[in-house]
Amino acid sequence: MELSQTDFLGAAPVNVQAMHGAHRLPTLLKRVDALCRAKT
Repeated sequence: MELSQTDFLGAAPVNVQAMHGAHRLPTLLKRVDALCRAKT
């Protein structure tokens, strides 16, 4: 199942809040990097 841009952006705050602890920023950056690389 693929999320639309609106669904993805709407889910982003919930997904970020679900991350916690020392790994929050590295996990977020890894996800952003993967999404950016998939677009090219």
